[in-house]
Amino acid sequence: RLHDAVAACRAVMAVLPDQPDARHLLGLAYYRLGRLEEAERELARAVALRPLSARFAGHHGAVLGDLGRVVEAIAALENALSLDPQSPMCCEISA
Repeated sequence: RLHDAVAACRAVMAVLPDQPDARHLLGLAYYRLGRLEEAERELARAVALRPLSARFAGHHGAVLGDLGRVVEAIAALENALSLDPQSPMCCEISA
């Protein structure tokens, strides 16, 4: 089903290339498929398109961490925490 999600997101982006939710979901699908470089690229683009989303920043930080890009991961996770310190994801980050 993840491959179906990738195809659906790509179809949306063929029409709306700057649709942040499609980029975010594509990044998450790539992440679940183990395609970390592609996941990071799509999540970075989603964050650029919607910079005030703590969820997008948090997911981007998680992928950066898995890629071993620790300094960038910490910055992304701190950004997520600053954007929404009450979100469940951010509460988990700060614990």
